[in-house]
Parts: sequence; C-alpha cells; structure tokens
Amino acid sequence: MNQQAREKLRRLKYDFSYYAPRLLKIRTKNGQMVNFQLNTMQKKIDATIERLKAEGKPVRIIILKYRQGGASTYTEGRIFHSTTMNHLTNSLIVAHEEDASTNLFNMSKLFYDELPTELKPMRKSSNAKELVFENPTKDPIEKQQNPGLRSRIKIASANNLGAGRSATIHNLHASEVAFWRDGQTLMLGLLQAVPNTPNTMVILESTANGVGGYFYDEWQRAKNGESDFVPLFFAWFEEPAYEMDVPPDFVPTPEEEELMRRFPEITHRKLVWRRWAIKNNCGGDPELFKQEYPSDDMEAFLVSGRPRFDIPTLRQYLDQCVDGKRGYLERVNGRIEFIPDPKGYLEVWSFPRRDHYIGADVAKGLVTGDASAAPVWDDNYNLNALWHGRIDPDLFADQLELLGLWYKEALIAVEENNHGLTVLNKLKQNYTNLYYRTSHNKLTDEQKKELGWYTSEQTKKLAIDNLARLIREKRLGIKSRKFIEECMTYVIEDDGKTNAQEGSHDDIVMASAIILYVMEQYAAPVSDIVSTIGEPIEQALQSNFIMTPDGFRHKSEVPEDEDQEWFRSAGW
Repeated sequence: MNQQAREKLRRLKYDFSYYAPRLLKIRTKNGQMVNFQLNTMQKKIDATIERLKAEGKPVRIIILKYRQGGASTYTEGRIFHSTTMNHLTNSLIVAHEEDASTNLFNMSKLFYDELPTELKPMRKSSNAKELVFENPTKDPIEKQQNPGLRSRIKIASANNLGAGRSATIHNLHASEVAFWRDGQTLMLGLLQAVPNTPNTMVILESTANGVGGYFYDEWQRAKNGESDFVPLFFAWFEEPAYEMDVPPDFVPTPEEEELMRRFPEITHRKLVWRRWAIKNNCGGDPELFKQEYPSDDMEAFLVSGRPRFDIPTLRQYLDQCVDGKRGYLERVNGRIEFIPDPKGYLEVWSFPRRDHYIGADVAKGLVTGDASAAPVWDDNYNLNALWHGRIDPDLFADQLELLGLWYKEALIAVEENNHGLTVLNKLKQNYTNLYYRTSHNKLTDEQKKELGWYTSEQTKKLAIDNLARLIREKRLGIKSRKFIEECMTYVIEDDGKTNAQEGSHDDIVMASAIILYVMEQYAAPVSDIVSTIGEPIEQALQSNFIMTPDGFRHKSEVPEDEDQEWFRSAGW
C-alpha cells in the first residue's frame, strides 16, 4: 500500500467529517439514496466532539433540538464509524419506543450495506437487535488467528429499565430522552456502564416535552455547569434552508419585530418562511410553531405538552420568582423559631402575620415519586412559605404542627388519601385548627363532619379547576420557582384526566389546589391586592401599597413596629 493510500485510510479512520460524505449513504425525506453531507446542525455537533477529543476529554453532549434537524442521523453515523473502525468497541442505541429504536438501528444496517466491499468489516450476525462485527467462522483456529473487530452495535427501548447494565458501553446514543418513561432510573444504570475515559461518547438528544423531568433537569445542570455534559441548543433560524423570498408588500408584525429584536439572526427572509410554516405545517397556530421550531431553550420547554394551566401567565410568574429563605423550624425555650439552613426543607418568603392556610399532600413513598408538600397561603392569596421534602408520615405531622403554630395557628387541610390518615391521626393529638369536610349520607339524609380532605375524581376536578382560574386571573402571589415549574408540567392526558407529565411531580400543585379550594369554601376575605404581574413597580409604589419582605401590602396592614427580631433571626 503506497503512502497516499495509507494517508487516505488514516483520514477515514480518524476524521468523521471526511469519512461520512465519502462512505455513508442515507435515505432522504423524499426517498432518495444520497451521500451523507453534514448540514449546519451536524457540523456544530461534529465540531463540539472534535474539540472535546482534542482536549482529551470523554465526549458528553446533551442536545435540545427542533424536529427533523438531523441530530439522530449524525449520531448514528458517528457511532457506526467508531464501532466499525475500532476493535472491541460496544455501542448502544436507546430510544423512547421500540419502533424508534428500530428506525435508528436500520440506519446502521444501511450504512453497512452501502459500504465498499473492501472496507466492510467481517460481520458475524445481523438481527433485529444487534450488529456484531466479528469473524463468522466456526473454525476456532481461524478465529483465533483473525478474530475480526469483535465490536458491536445494539439497540434497546427505554421501556427496558435494565438496558445496558450487563456490559461496558463505549458509545451511547440516548434518543428523545424527554419522552422516556423513567429517564432517571434508566440513565443511572446506563451511565455506570460507560467508562469515564477519552475514548467514550455519550450523546443525549431530544425535543422538549414540557418543563421538568430528567431531560429538563439534566439540560439545566449542563447549562449551569453542574455536569460535564456540553449543552447544544438548535434554534429554527439557524437552519439555512428555513427562509424564503420576501414579497414587495411584506411588513413585520409587532410579534415579528420583537423576534428580530431578541434574535438579530432572524431576517425578513426567515420571517417569510416562518409565516409559511405556521400556515402550512402548524395549522395556522403560532404556539404549535414554537413547539416544533423553538427560538430558545425555555420556549422549547414551555410550549411542549398539553398543559392544564395557562402557560403565558406562568411564564410571567416564572420571570418574577425569587429564592426564599431556606431553613427549618425548631422549638427553642418554648418558642418556635426559624433556623436558617441552605439544606432545610422549608422555604420562606413572608413571615407570619395574619390569617394563614396550609395544604398538605403526603408522599406515597420515601424514595421515588412525589415528596410531601405543605404550601402556606395567606388570606391575600400570597404563597408565604413552602415545606417540601421526603419524610416519614408521622414526622411530617410534627413539621405541620410546627408550621401551623408558627403561622398564627393556621388552618391545615391534610389530604386523607394513602398515608394522609397517618398524618391526621398524629396531628390531631396536639393541633386543633384542622380542616373537616362535610359528607352527606343519601340513604339517611344526614350530614357529618370528617377530618381531612378526601381526593376523589370529583373533588380533584373542582380543586384543579379553581387553581386554573386563580392562575389565569393572576390572583395569586407566587415567588416559588419550584411551584411554577410543577404547574408547567401538569398536563391534560388523552383520557381528559390531569396529572403531572411522565417524569415530573405534582405534590405542590395538589397541596395548593386543595387549600386554595378550601379557602374559597371558607369564604376567606380577599382584599384588593396589587398584582405585580405585568405591572411596573413604580405604579404600585405610587398607590396605597408599599413593598415589604412578603411583597406589596396595603399601608394599613403594615404596623410601624413590625417584628424586626424575626427579620434579624431569619437573616433578612
């Protein structure tokens, strides 16, 4: 073999951008077989991988994308190249459904079938789940002398939570992770199988599926530099093909003007294409366009799914969320005090003052699923505090007692279902201001009081509908990011029922829905409060309302000698 041929083979092995357009074939959307030419999205992914390899780092990338951009095709090509150009390399492809896994795997089969004969590695087997590149001979001597690559590509469905646990994985493609049934459990097992060495690659890619869940959490961690994964977001306007000629009478709408202000890359040509795509690809619905072709990462997460609550209003709430003071409550010399602690389960935005109401949703377990939640609301419908964590039911009852006493003997409504009965039985021994529901016996026409809130299909609808109305009307004062994010992932399912979307939680939503509905039934007075959502602060300050640590309050509600001792002890 001459020097020129050796150099070509070397480039084919080590340079994927050189290898792909020369040796890989793909099927286009219109059914044609073409050489794999990297598009804009794929070149950006490729450059990131090459940078990480040059730095001697393991390749760890998380991709948030628009649909049909080519991230999956690129990843399959990259994995095929790595597996068929190296010995003893194990690669695994995991998608959210069996069909999706098979479709991705079929790309690898096509890659192999279309390789030049002289560059095809020996193949021992090819079935629906695995490609094994190994000498197929049954002669042990021949196999020992020429074993082949002994590399393989396997597929699995995300529904198999034990996928990949029994083998070492060098290349992992996790596709549409946001739609996995239990991404956290599955990825925990998969990542343990991938050595933390420079010759390994893990690519997580997905379109968005609402705020919350494993993929959303990992994206946020990557963005914040809390993991080694490099976050790559692809906006629709980065695609060169997404533009059209501008007609003479084209005038941008105010919304389009705002888009161009936020994203200077958006030209009139791209706006013309956007209008065309909304009309022809999205049924005339701009919100659907945002879901399929997001402009930034938060837009991608916020408009996906079928949310029960009004997303534009929740986005306004989210923009105004702030961290409260975190800590826990403790009895000190007969007095309940707030002890600051960054790891505490209690987050406080407003200190105790007047009438308060506490809802309590009790966790079904201590390891997985929802946590226990106890939001504290005042009679102005402001969220004053939030207790949230995993704890035994009887200990949760103790925390509720402290919380209720600290907030001026607040009314506490505990959901009776499941472990709620344990909480109520413990709580009622020492705490008196508990919610009792009225039940009616149709046979005897008698009414009786029963302790706690009972969640049935009927009462759940009433509570959630009430919460939806209060959010839509902007009646609530909310600074808790955790609560708003739960609202954003609370969705309408195909059967019309409402629940947290798969991989997310709704404990704060349910606890708040319960107590807010109870407050409506108790006819708690609701004063004319200033909603800070969408209202300039200056306007509020010019009114009879003033800013306090717990938000805007009417001047008559704020005594001059406010409890300064509590401010100091809580670190305000």
